[in-house]
Amino acid sequence: MKIVIIDPSRIALKVLCAAATRRGDEVFAFATGGEGLSHLHAHADIDLVITNIDPDDMDGCDVCRAVSAHRSSRPTPLILVTATRPNRTRIADIVISGADDVLELPFCESGFLARLRIIERLVTAEARLGQMSGRDPSPTADDRSTVLR
Repeated sequence: MKIVIIDPSRIALKVLCAAATRRGDEVFAFATGGEGLSHLHAHADIDLVITNIDPDDMDGCDVCRAVSAHRSSRPTPLILVTATRPNRTRIADIVISGADDVLELPFCESGFLARLRIIERLVTAEARLGQMSGRDPSPTADDRSTVLR
C-alpha cells in the first residue's frame, strides 16, 4: 500500500514508518498536516492516511475532513494517532470527521500491522467491487456521518 503518515514527533514518525516499510508498504512521511495534504492532493494513488490527532499546524480531525472532502470519489481510509485516550465525545468527533480507526501510543507493533492488513483487504475489496459494478462502492465521510447521527 501507499501510505501517508503525518506526525510532528520524529520518534513516532520513525517508528510508524519503519513498521509499515518492513511490511513492504511505500511510506511518505510528513511532520505537518499541510505537507501531508499537499502530497495527497498531488498523488491520487494513496491508499491510507495515518495522522496524529495534533499535527503542528492543524487538528487531526481537520486533516481527516480535508482528506474526505478532497477524495470523495475515492475515499481514503484514515487512522488517527493519539498519545492520550480520547473521551467518548472526542471519539464521536474523530469518527464523524472521517477517521476509520484510532491508534493509541505507545502501540503494539503487531496490532498496528494487523490494522494495516485489515485496511489493505478493505481497499482491495472496494477496488474489486468497484470494477465489478463500474463504480466506487465505498462510503464517503458524509455516509459515515449519517450513520452516526
